[in-house]
Amino acid sequence: MTAPSILDLEKRIKILEEELTTCRLAEEALRESREFCSRLVDTIPDVIVRTDLEGNIVFVNHYTLQISGYGRQEVEGKSILLFASPGDQDRFLLRRWHK
Repeated sequence: MTAPSILDLEKRIKILEEELTTCRLAEEALRESREFCSRLVDTIPDVIVRTDLEGNIVFVNHYTLQISGYGRQEVEGKSILLFASPGDQDRFLLRRWHK
């Protein structure tokens, strides 16, 4: 097997540079889209809470914070049970584990 020529290497570098540019543009578009969605969700006057599969809060919108009186850092990473009334916590846990 022969080593690639300088011309082959230059072509490959050009292709890689184009692919890198495409990836950077896609990352920027994704970042802008996420920011737009986040701003949009923050303007909705309804409680919006997103959790991970374990039931830990990973996102709350501004309205949720406003009506709950909690700060973002007080709720993110905590259990969704933080927002459930004591009487509903047992039902929530039973439903979650018995689906």
